[in-house]
Amino acid sequence: MSGIGVGLVPQGQWLQNPALSEKLVPAIVETLLMVGFSGIVTVILGLPLGLLLASSAKNGLRPRPVLHQVLSAVVNVVRSFPFIILIVALIPLTRLITGTSLGWQATVVPLSIGAIPFFARLVESNVAAVPLGKIEAAQMLGASPLQIQWGVQVREARSQLVHSVTLLLITLVGYSAMAGAVGGGGLGQMAINYGYVRFQNDVMITTVVVIVILVQLIQMLGDLVAALITPGARRGRVNKTAKNVTFAVLGVAILVGIFAGVQGHLGAGFNQTSAGQSRDAEDETVTLVVGASPSPQAKILEYVQKELAENEGLNIQVREFSDYVQPNEALANGELDANFYQTVPYLESESASRGYHFDHGEGIHLEPLGIYSKKIASLEDLPKGGKIGIIADPENQRRGLELLAAEGLVELPEDQEATANTVKKLKDFTFLEVEGPQLVRSLADVDAAVINGNYAAEGGLSPANEALAVESAEGNPAVNVLVWDEATGQRDATKLAAIEKLDRLLRSKEVADYIRAEWQDGSVIPAAG
Repeated sequence: MSGIGVGLVPQGQWLQNPALSEKLVPAIVETLLMVGFSGIVTVILGLPLGLLLASSAKNGLRPRPVLHQVLSAVVNVVRSFPFIILIVALIPLTRLITGTSLGWQATVVPLSIGAIPFFARLVESNVAAVPLGKIEAAQMLGASPLQIQWGVQVREARSQLVHSVTLLLITLVGYSAMAGAVGGGGLGQMAINYGYVRFQNDVMITTVVVIVILVQLIQMLGDLVAALITPGARRGRVNKTAKNVTFAVLGVAILVGIFAGVQGHLGAGFNQTSAGQSRDAEDETVTLVVGASPSPQAKILEYVQKELAENEGLNIQVREFSDYVQPNEALANGELDANFYQTVPYLESESASRGYHFDHGEGIHLEPLGIYSKKIASLEDLPKGGKIGIIADPENQRRGLELLAAEGLVELPEDQEATANTVKKLKDFTFLEVEGPQLVRSLADVDAAVINGNYAAEGGLSPANEALAVESAEGNPAVNVLVWDEATGQRDATKLAAIEKLDRLLRSKEVADYIRAEWQDGSVIPAAG
């Protein structure tokens, strides 16, 4: 059986990966921007909040028990939210403030809101550690509580506050990586879309290394600033820290310079035209912003852009998503002109539950589900009490259950939706619901797994040679389609004509031939052409 994406890139081929040579520098810059701006906002708002928490405490400068309890409760509630959930919950506010829910600019909002209470608690602890004698001395001299806060507590705790800011920035780097899961940009999105979803371990390793370097650099800079402002700091220690920081900065500058040279220009990848911009002023080329899953949809769109779009007067800008919720949200809110990642049954389900009003084209390709195993050679060998991995999202889970039913492992319910909990198991086994890319990585931990064709191919599995069973392509409704807002024509007839032109290109013979050549193992099958 083929290996599942665990090998390293052969020596000398590392920079040949377009994800590294073209996208790494922009991803680094996006991460620095989102961390920098959110760090500034957090310090500006978190510092006074922390001082207010400290002063309103029972032993504070101005005890206000009720106020302190309310503030503490709010801080604790916000801090208890898992950051990935907080990002999704704040999408309406993010869009209101920034005009978009995608990219590094949008990520600044949840990053700041999530980090403010964290930093406020650090500030509260820092100022609470100031010796009581210095506060009492200031009170004896007639200083006001506000003067004591800023002139005594903040001043005396300044080196600790610098360390807290350092910890804050390092935490924001980690948070920014999680934001990549929902289109937040930066190194996190690059690692998820290429390293995780496309199984490109060179991308995953590189982004981890870059993040480690960023964290180390932030820590060293923080230590240097703290050493410089600490009363009585030894010159030798300061000089040593400054020297280490200088070498680190030079190292990072050289690293960025290398990638900038490979890339050709630092700004590549930042040309993110909004969905509202229709035509290039010079040649009337229509720009379409299209959301897509990283593979195979984004790959197919990249082929169209490279080989076919120019002759048709199109400029396709691809926004990659690793989840199935945000692309439709972004389309409904005008952040995309179209998206390409879903089947008609999934679209109908989402439209019914979320009130979308979308149009779609005809089928472009199918990613047939297959049943794979590293432990059994036939489904008849499935052991009693075995484990079957199945994709978590409802539409693909339903398809997987239909395939299992066709193989005699389950019986589908007649009066309700088929899910892992509602089907009747005809054999004694347990379902494990897992995200698509993780199914491939977890194949050794289950007896069998139902895996999408694109994830199987990216993970080194061949549907034609290794699948124990594959769903039929004939008459299969699970073909992927191009989707757009049905009101597009009312807003911009030229834009609608361009979308329809793209839809025809995606269903052309050229694209069908490309799909057959790129996925010769049958993991992706053209539905037209």
